[in-house]
Amino acid sequence: MNPLGRHHDILSSNVFAQAQALGFGKTEDEVRAEGTAQDVAPHRVMEGIWGIDSFDQWGVELGKVLAVAIIPELESATAPELGHDSSTNALIRHYRTLKD
Repeated sequence: MNPLGRHHDILSSNVFAQAQALGFGKTEDEVRAEGTAQDVAPHRVMEGIWGIDSFDQWGVELGKVLAVAIIPELESATAPELGHDSSTNALIRHYRTLKD
């Protein structure tokens, strides 16, 4: 893969990750169900796009985790199994179609 294509994949993964983190929130119960420690759980609650501080460090860290998971899905030679919300899955599929 050429360096420009790789750079575009990385940037796109970040866009998709931020959309997933900001647009689709999680309640404290959902965060705890993921195994998050009780003292940390309140910091990882995101109520969706209107209830999140986009400069909050927890949101930044979540975006990084999501982006790292999305990059291989964008670069895979075969169609990957996607486990994101339906909007993020659709964005990834559309990106892969345009990339091909």
